[in-house]
Amino acid sequence: MPDKYEAELPDEVHELLAAADKDREIRLTRAATAENLKFLELVRSKVKDVPLFWAVTLLSHPELGQAASSTSDKEVFKYLTDVELVQDAHDPREYEIVFHFKENPYFTNTELRKKYSLPNGTKPAPADGTITDEMRAFEAIDLEPSSMTIEWKADNDLIAKHPRKLNSEDDEIIDGDIGSFFHFFTEKSDIMSLGGTIIDVLAEPLEFFANDPSGFDSDFDEEDEEDEGSIDLGDDDDEDEPQRKKQKKERCCHP
Repeated sequence: MPDKYEAELPDEVHELLAAADKDREIRLTRAATAENLKFLELVRSKVKDVPLFWAVTLLSHPELGQAASSTSDKEVFKYLTDVELVQDAHDPREYEIVFHFKENPYFTNTELRKKYSLPNGTKPAPADGTITDEMRAFEAIDLEPSSMTIEWKADNDLIAKHPRKLNSEDDEIIDGDIGSFFHFFTEKSDIMSLGGTIIDVLAEPLEFFANDPSGFDSDFDEEDEEDEGSIDLGDDDDEDEPQRKKQKKERCCHP
């Protein structure tokens, strides 16, 4: 009995199978995207009157909880009424995330948006469902994030209060201080890959809503109801300093 077997696919067979495997992955992504969008629309319609549903759901993800760990960031999340995902299941490569807010003391915007677009010159998916070489070669890192201006109210500019320094050459955070979560919308980059993380949460909103993540207190001071998710959203009287807490539970992965 040999210690090991060795086999090698002919180049043409390997290339054919690799392309077929990628095509299968793209078809599965299309199907999953369609189902996720359909379910998300149902969730959004049913939870629109549930106080703090989206605050609890999003901040239950360790990476989002870390990105919005200051008391003031979490305070803004109390005014988040809806989260929308704009995406085409036929060509799910690009997408847009929309946070909807009710009137709040922090900014006048009713929506905060971040879009992840295909680079200029990239062709959309063919209408007949054909999968192109360009689609096979696509990676999420190829997407180009948008930025926007947040119209802060007087003395409540959280980006100014919680800045962060970036290395101009590679957009890496200097000194490890991530600053306010809301840099996510105003920077023409996504240095913490929060867009993909939000996509993960929107694919399983009930799972994250029910989650009680390590590193957060389970005090839901707005409502005291059974079968509700819970997370410490901060107290108005707390010192407004970033609360960097280590998360023991990690999740991944998005396409």
